[in-house]
Amino acid sequence: MKTPSSQTLFSARAIAAALALAVFAPTAAYAEASRDKLAARCESGKLSDCVDLGVAWENGDRGPQDYSRAIYYYKKACDGGEVLGCHMLGQLVETGTGTDKDVEKALRLYDKACDGGYLPSCKYLANLYRDGKGVKQDLERVRFILGKACGFGDGESCYGLGIAWQRGEGGLKDYGQGLRAFLAGCDVQDPRSCLQAGVMHRDGVGTRADAKRAKELLDQACLYGGKAFCDDATEGTGGDGGTAPAGRCGNGADSTACLVTELQRWDAVNPAKLEPSRDYFKKSCAEGKGFGCHKLGMLDQDAKPEAARKLFEQGCKAGSMESCTNLGFQQCGGSGGPEDAKAGLERFVKACQGKDPRACLNQGIFVLAGRETAQDPAKAFALFTQGCELGEPIACHDAAVLTNLGVGVVRDMPRAVELLKEACSYGFERSCAAVKALAP
Repeated sequence: MKTPSSQTLFSARAIAAALALAVFAPTAAYAEASRDKLAARCESGKLSDCVDLGVAWENGDRGPQDYSRAIYYYKKACDGGEVLGCHMLGQLVETGTGTDKDVEKALRLYDKACDGGYLPSCKYLANLYRDGKGVKQDLERVRFILGKACGFGDGESCYGLGIAWQRGEGGLKDYGQGLRAFLAGCDVQDPRSCLQAGVMHRDGVGTRADAKRAKELLDQACLYGGKAFCDDATEGTGGDGGTAPAGRCGNGADSTACLVTELQRWDAVNPAKLEPSRDYFKKSCAEGKGFGCHKLGMLDQDAKPEAARKLFEQGCKAGSMESCTNLGFQQCGGSGGPEDAKAGLERFVKACQGKDPRACLNQGIFVLAGRETAQDPAKAFALFTQGCELGEPIACHDAAVLTNLGVGVVRDMPRAVELLKEACSYGFERSCAAVKALAP
């Protein structure tokens, strides 16, 4: 079975559209207990079993579905200090599932869970304030939340915080503060943070130029992020932004051959910094916290792909969108179990809806190849754009190529250059080379 860090989708067999969503994963305790036993343990004060019981009622597991009962047990857990219960209750309240929709109440629940260290809640909270849906947009609050999550050791949040400082979103523009956030993200193996910090050291932005330090950081990005963060600059041939012969990439954006068509996963290629926390991740995963399952899965996905696949499945069902993406990657490539591209696509759809940028990229690759229903370049472009807006440089790059070619979108070379610059700002060197070839 294959265990690559990226896969080329265009060679995969055709698959049908799949939009079914996975549900929350029961913990080990739930797997061995009936609802009655869970209820008894919940009432005796074991709050994690209250959450499991809420999950059972919400999903109709081992009995009928009843959202009101799910809400009761999630609230009981939350009131007792089990932050996962706050998060699960927040999801129902935010969407109006089994209760009145109340975004303000959902915000309070996510805030409580975030304060308790449950990182997915921090991300949900930041997304609500960023999007301004059901609540007034508050970019200053987004920056504060990202700072909190970064302080908890979430690399993605450190990266988002760095971007906010760079762009002046939610406060002052400060490249030095941005660099500090990227370095914090790199310390916990976030490859995009390492890339951005490396580029800033290379170019002398927010710090003095330091080629040696830049190389160290860029090497870390390659180590942590895999091939997508290691590509050499595309060998361009110059040109005026036209198109190259089919099958050959000329200036970096002049042919479909310039598209990155390999599925991507989240990696921890060098587990040295995560390995000491393995016991903590095991405990978190056993308690139904998806981020713990995801971290364990990343530690094992190359050496123990079968174990990693089970962990990603558990993490995905527990709400870790990164786990859904990595599970889909394994399913598409037959890593750790049978190959099932249809199931892999389901995971990408779910994770993209949950705002995982790499999942949107992967779903876009499926759609562009005609592997979901009919081939739909316009939808693929929309997915790449979504992934780009969420911070995935390869998605920006692919959106730029389609824009430059006029595939799925009106041809617009200046806009293509903007997208390439966006990808380059994240440290994606292929896009940087294309900018030099295309920009006047």
